[in-house]
Amino acid sequence: MLFSAHALVPNTDDEAKLLFTERTPRSLNLTLIENSDHTRIDKTFWKTDKTGNTYYHIYDNTASKYGLLKIDLSTKEYELFYAGDQGVPEKLAKACGIYLFEVSTDGHYIFMELYLKEKIYKLVCIDTKTHTHTTLLEQKPVSWLVDSLVYSDASQKLYYYTFPEPKRVNNKIGYYDVGLYVFSKGDNESFSADNVKRFFNLPEWLIKDTFNAFINNDAPDYKGYLNWIYYFADKGDDEFAFCVQTKDGQTLLDEEALRYSIDKMLFRYNNSYLQSSVVKLENGKPTDKSALSTIANSSILMPLNEQAIKVQWLFKTDDGIWLFKEHDVQQKQANGTTKSKNEYYTAQQIENKAGDFSVFYNSISNKKIKAACDDSVPTIQTLYGALLYKDYETDKWNVYKNGSNKTCEDYYAAVAEAKKLSKEKTATVAKQTQTETKPVEAEQTKVTPSSSQKPPEAETTNTTATTKATETEQISPETIQPEATKQTSSETVTSEPTQSEPSSKIETAVPENTPPSQNNKNRAFLIIILILAFMCLLELAALIIVLSKKFNTHLHKNDKRLLFSIQEAERTKLSRDIHDSIVQNIRAIRLDAEMLQVMPQSEQKKQHVVDEMTNIITLLRNICYNFRPAELSVETDNTELISIIDTLCQQFISRTKIPCQIQVEKDFVPPKLDTEKSTNIVRVIQEALANIEKHSYATNVQVVIKSQGEDAEKQLVIFVIDDGIGCEVGRLGKDKMKFGVRNMKERMAASGGELEFFSTPNEGLSVQLRIPYN
Repeated sequence: MLFSAHALVPNTDDEAKLLFTERTPRSLNLTLIENSDHTRIDKTFWKTDKTGNTYYHIYDNTASKYGLLKIDLSTKEYELFYAGDQGVPEKLAKACGIYLFEVSTDGHYIFMELYLKEKIYKLVCIDTKTHTHTTLLEQKPVSWLVDSLVYSDASQKLYYYTFPEPKRVNNKIGYYDVGLYVFSKGDNESFSADNVKRFFNLPEWLIKDTFNAFINNDAPDYKGYLNWIYYFADKGDDEFAFCVQTKDGQTLLDEEALRYSIDKMLFRYNNSYLQSSVVKLENGKPTDKSALSTIANSSILMPLNEQAIKVQWLFKTDDGIWLFKEHDVQQKQANGTTKSKNEYYTAQQIENKAGDFSVFYNSISNKKIKAACDDSVPTIQTLYGALLYKDYETDKWNVYKNGSNKTCEDYYAAVAEAKKLSKEKTATVAKQTQTETKPVEAEQTKVTPSSSQKPPEAETTNTTATTKATETEQISPETIQPEATKQTSSETVTSEPTQSEPSSKIETAVPENTPPSQNNKNRAFLIIILILAFMCLLELAALIIVLSKKFNTHLHKNDKRLLFSIQEAERTKLSRDIHDSIVQNIRAIRLDAEMLQVMPQSEQKKQHVVDEMTNIITLLRNICYNFRPAELSVETDNTELISIIDTLCQQFISRTKIPCQIQVEKDFVPPKLDTEKSTNIVRVIQEALANIEKHSYATNVQVVIKSQGEDAEKQLVIFVIDDGIGCEVGRLGKDKMKFGVRNMKERMAASGGELEFFSTPNEGLSVQLRIPYN
């Protein structure tokens, strides 16, 4: 057999098929539904959970239904879950099949993607304990091009990526269901259609096309366009509305607000405007919280273009959850034309092994992964918890696991390497378990002989024997001396006199009639003593160096904090001086200009002067804010950090005309940070935005804010992400003339936080801040 008899858990398709044949009860007339489309890289006909169950995609010939067979391979106990029983009308039940399925780690939940006559119908969650089902996503049957479904063991979340064909509205293309859906458990520890976040890039061209489809025609359909916009809003219990405030202070909602926005030419074809206009309601009143928090995450999804959305796949390994993006290559045809062909994928990790979701994790060494399949073997596979893929440029197979990558000669070598890594991991875990029990045993060994040692008055022979035994049992397994040295040491100790001699007289203290063998033992003992003394001196020197470095570092941090404090004091003074003198004087001049009586033909020129002065006042106020945000001017332990960051983003948009969205994690509770920490965070984000403005050539920017950890290990995590040209991360901060990056790192260090950069050439840069808080 391909596997051991005592471990009935399949690791490969061949093992799974063999176990299905051997363990399925003969009373059942079932057909195993295997993969038929080898161009799909993530489709499988079996899954396992951690409780000893294996699930098979089957067709029940007796009931004439598709379903899943859950079977305990050791006991042969089984259970059937039919696709047609999951809220599908009875007359359609027998025609309902399973396109994809996934199982939670504990076997509590089964997720099925159902289809009807090759058209996707719904995504359902089955509770295996209560035998109830919940519809997570349901659409009208449409043709779908690609979708992926994986469950995260670490975060207990379901990741679902869909890509349907576009729908048409008045002969215009409209995308509704496409995107990455992340389902989480609710308060009742179950999955629902409401507890989901959706990630989808909504570009200007798509907003404009849909606007033209609904509005720019003989009978504008404002309600239809609003419904299209609301389709991308965050799902949940929160109410939301399209909200606009008029110049006279009146608040308009929904269709009335949309009409006003269009009539006054306020409407713009970018998701930044939509995110600021579509807001959540609390007690029926608008808030400043956007209801479109995840529509523009280009780090998760490739930007849309005029032709199509790039196909993307999801995979799960021991390292986390991976998103694979398709890349096309233009190929010249015999007739001289060019044709786009899917040639390779790139991988992006969106959840690490700890279950932390991020908009950006490092890819697999920027590898290009060959697309489609070779000889009916998919070029991307997961096996033994590792990722197996074929390199696009070298045409060799690779194995990625535990953060490292290894190249293999062929597919079979890659399979063997994945299996080897799996065994090594199991052996390592077992060894660590054994090591943890050793200290207890060693302690018991030391205590036992010490109570049975002979007194000094006993015979020499007995004393020697007892001492040897005691010395042998007291030696720790971690002792660094070689075996030969250990033995010599234990023998020498028994022949030493009871009274200690000064170290300078050790050589002369040996009697003249001492046999040669005894002299050798004494010399060996002397050498050991000298070596140990030398090692002690080395350890003492190392300790002094470490303490010295820590002391210098402490002084360095205090110096930096003092320097930052002085800088902030100067910034505050400059800000106050500009506001209290220059800004106030210009305001007075503007008021005088507004009151001037001028000829009718000069009224326009007068208004132009007033507008210019208003712009100057706005510019100066922004300068004052950048010098020292008003929220930081008061010493407090609860700075309004989100408000400051939002203002910085709005100023960035105003200066650069580059969309900049701030995305705050759902149910995020702002941490209580003192003014010093908040100031350092603000300065780092300001520097990151300034670098984007100067160097990145970006077209879109996101600032993502969330928290991680619990209790004493809580961390505030902030990402500043752009889609620009990127850079070589290894060179950041090494140029002696580049003070910006070094200043960012020093500010984070002064706040007890960390700063990291992630980048891929031509695919943007992500700056990550991590700051601990209580």
